[in-house]
Amino acid sequence: MYFVRNDQYFRKINISLDHKEKYLEICAIELENKSTKLIILSLQTVSTGNFRPFIMNLDDALKYLYKPKVEFLICGDKHTDYLKKITGGN
Repeated sequence: MYFVRNDQYFRKINISLDHKEKYLEICAIELENKSTKLIILSLQTVSTGNFRPFIMNLDDALKYLYKPKVEFLICGDKHTDYLKKITGGN
């Protein structure tokens, strides 16, 4: 179910990542009006303790979705501290 204003154009984006093991759960929609195109991604890591495959899956998804003049809003997974994962901090 999607909650979008009646006058707002949107479309669901099917993202199929070709990886045997899923480290990322992701869904996306594209919103468009006269001046802006916005892709909203909602994502969640699969808790395996291995962050690198998650980043690689996210990179693949962003490469697949990239279009010039499109803005992205990425949200989700509030329980993961990405900065610590990336820098290796505790």
